[in-house]
Amino acid sequence: MDRIGLLPLEERFLSRFGLPYENYSKQSLAGLRCFIYLCAAMQS
Repeated sequence: MDRIGLLPLEERFLSRFGLPYENYSKQSLAGLRCFIYLCAAMQS
């Protein structure tokens, strides 16, 4: 299981900033996920 399963919100966020999410490990993605939802919460 080398592909990380991303939620649509996460894919959209990463592609917006041009980040290659294939490079992220599970742990860094967990931190990134928290950051993404924090940003999403602040925008709503």
